[in-house]
Amino acid sequence: MNRRKELKRGKPLTAKSWLKRGKPIGRHAAGPKPGKPRARRGAMQAAVAQVLAGECTVAQAAREHDVDPARLDDAAWEAVKKAVLERDSYTCQVSGGLAVDVHHIIRRGIGGSADPVIAYGTANLVSVSRAEHDRCHAKDPELYERGFWRWSTEKPGAVPIKVPGPFGSYQELWLLPNGKVSVTGPAEAAA
Repeated sequence: MNRRKELKRGKPLTAKSWLKRGKPIGRHAAGPKPGKPRARRGAMQAAVAQVLAGECTVAQAAREHDVDPARLDDAAWEAVKKAVLERDSYTCQVSGGLAVDVHHIIRRGIGGSADPVIAYGTANLVSVSRAEHDRCHAKDPELYERGFWRWSTEKPGAVPIKVPGPFGSYQELWLLPNGKVSVTGPAEAAA
């Protein structure tokens, strides 16, 4: 009996009657595809850890751990966004105000979306306010000079960012791949 006939007869369409016919309710109600086992517990966390470590792309980790690539991308982004905001103490690195966004210095859309160093590398991410984030994407020349946006041919972390300092001056900070910040430069910080 199809759905239309059930509705015409006045029978309420319940989840039980719908599922009896093998029809899922919602996106994930049916569970895994027939013949495909559920992903093991902790697979998403393991995949996120691999992506954030730069060991593989989202697609590779999703295949390896049998997780949904879109959900993996969202989980990895939320984890790195929280880490970057905490690293920068929720302070906008452009203006010194409250940071609500995390900005990719080298944009993901310019040939770097699959590269985990561009997409999730902390040397390529900086905390900014919404207004300053819009300025960065408008390619403000002042923000280029201060290191807040770069072309895709440049390497993340190769140029320091210049954050507001005392008395209207700027202080140079180097964003390192290990999630830390250095005032001396990447070579000296590694030693």
